[in-house]
Amino acid sequence: ASCEHEVPEQDVHETLSSWSLDIFGHVACAHDFGALASAREERQSPYAAAAKVILQELTRRFLLGKLAPLQRAKTRAFK
Repeated sequence: ASCEHEVPEQDVHETLSSWSLDIFGHVACAHDFGALASAREERQSPYAAAAKVILQELTRRFLLGKLAPLQRAKTRAFK
């Protein structure tokens, strides 16, 4: 049965990442990274930007395994 009022999909990744970064900041570092506040103001916190790059690199290394350094060298050679 189809729903009369379908709710469109929403990407919550950015919001959850900001929320996680702020929780980590408060619990582990006793510091407010301000990631959620920045997201509400539609600007990116420097901490959130750094966390995004780190997460992308970790994901890349996980997916490529031992080949990750070769892929990074190839990417740098063509830029």
